[in-house]
Amino acid sequence: MKEIKVEVDGELGMGPTGTCIRENRAVVNDDFATNPATFPWRERAQRYGFRASAAFPLRRQGRAVGALTLYATQPGAFDREQVNLLEALSADVSYALDAMEQEKLRTKAEEQLRQTRDYLEHLLDYANAPIIVWAPDLTITRFNHAFERLTGRAASEVIGQRLEVLFPEDQRSASMEKIMRTLEGEFWELIEIPILHRTGRVRHLLWNSANIVGADGRGVVATIAQGTDITERRRAEAALKELNESLEQRVAQRTAESRRLSEQLRALAAELTLTEQRERRRLAAILHDHLQQLLAAAKFRLMPLKSNQDERVQADVLGVEELLNQSMRASRSLMAELSPAVLRAPDFTGAVEWLASWMQENQGLAVNVDVMGEISLEREDVRILLFETIRELLFNVAKHSGVKTAAVRLARSDNALEVMVSDDGAGFDPAELRPGGGFSEGFGLFSIRERLDYLGGRMEISSLPGRGSRVILTVPIWGAQTG
Repeated sequence: MKEIKVEVDGELGMGPTGTCIRENRAVVNDDFATNPATFPWRERAQRYGFRASAAFPLRRQGRAVGALTLYATQPGAFDREQVNLLEALSADVSYALDAMEQEKLRTKAEEQLRQTRDYLEHLLDYANAPIIVWAPDLTITRFNHAFERLTGRAASEVIGQRLEVLFPEDQRSASMEKIMRTLEGEFWELIEIPILHRTGRVRHLLWNSANIVGADGRGVVATIAQGTDITERRRAEAALKELNESLEQRVAQRTAESRRLSEQLRALAAELTLTEQRERRRLAAILHDHLQQLLAAAKFRLMPLKSNQDERVQADVLGVEELLNQSMRASRSLMAELSPAVLRAPDFTGAVEWLASWMQENQGLAVNVDVMGEISLEREDVRILLFETIRELLFNVAKHSGVKTAAVRLARSDNALEVMVSDDGAGFDPAELRPGGGFSEGFGLFSIRERLDYLGGRMEISSLPGRGSRVILTVPIWGAQTG
């Protein structure tokens, strides 16, 4: 079909075809010889034997973009029946043009969507941290390169298998029990689950996870989890514990040596706490400087697709955009949990008040903070340890007490700080606590007690089933800041 450009403005645009396009309507010229509007073409029409014409608009999305013009050798050749038939023909052609344009736009949108998905998959595959995704039936659906290095297994070996294959056999049942809780909506702040390497070696990882819901905002379609390898930290803790046991055996014989080792032990405990915090800050920086920027870039690349008229493309775009929004919210929340900015200043009161607000917002736990006197901790390791301990105790209240309120009291004497965390909930029997247990798997009351011991502090637990609980932490405030 030859394309002919028709002038629709000016004198030459006043004819039937120009008027048809300009006014988006059918125009019938009964006779070139008598119609003043056709004067510029009269001589040419006579030369070809044309006496009448009819122009019908060709439309794209309702706007006239061309015309279908027919000519006749007899004046008045186009009666009403013919005009109706030709208008129907032009409508059919217009529909075909719209369909061709929509197909072209749909193909382009699908290609852009494919590129965005490829970008997101590349983002997951090449992230520095181990990332895994599993379906509601607990089969593995994604397994990035960092996870391959961690386990010595290729993604092709494990995708489609159930999660059990990743865990040591003697800890498989306990690990799967934790996994099942994520499908019930539990969000992992930091929870430890060991991973089995192909060679039989076991790596210890701290995990955080989030459920990905469908477009309806309700049903879980997948769970994504990211791990941090703490194997070396666990070895350091074991070495620290061994050193402490050695100290207790020798204290009766060598008091002076005992004091020196005690100071060394405190320094190691402080360094361990600060090392953990530096790692949290590093992870938070990665989330902010790398992952958040990549997610924002991916969201920006979706913007051209939002104007597409195809409903299927729109649904896919909205789905991807919602996944990106969930990922960005989860990332921001995780940054705040990993490295709260309030911990960088000595004002410990402000840090506890921030924690109370965070617990209310994220856990639905109302925390009353009572401060007796000014509380400022110059030692960063003490500040971090107490903050993490209070947060762990409040998590325990939120998860196990059955109440929605708790209280934190801070009181400082000349050389010590006393922290009390209490609630009026279900309570528990302290005699049933065991090493490695405690309220939760993330930090553990025995781990808290050991670290307080290293600092010269102590922890007292008072609780009875059905009568709430009270935990008192006492830490000496001495010396200069460590680290």
